[in-house]
Amino acid sequence: SSAFHSCDNLTTVVIGDGVQTIGSFAFYNCDNLTSVVIGNGVQTIGNQAFYDCTSLASLVIGDGVQTIESYAFYNCGSLTDVYYVGSEEEWGDISISYGNDKLKNANIHYDYVAN
Repeated sequence: SSAFHSCDNLTTVVIGDGVQTIGSFAFYNCDNLTSVVIGNGVQTIGNQAFYDCTSLASLVIGDGVQTIESYAFYNCGSLTDVYYVGSEEEWGDISISYGNDKLKNANIHYDYVAN
């Protein structure tokens, strides 16, 4: 929780397959964060994990994610594209809590294959 809270110089994050949980407030208010790659091992994205990451424009989500907690991507106004490793059906099985409208309204690209 709060591991990288308000790290203004952080622009890109790659979260490896060995990580299972992104804690609450982990990247809260990282204003210059523009892209995030979440590995297949991550199962839970915690409350307000990427809250107020206003520059976050693209996001890759591995198919291990089962839960996206409340306000995880709240006020991520630049988020336009989400690249999901799994299928559209698998995306539908993810429990996405309230306060994640920017994530839900982004362009979801299913069956994404990372380079």
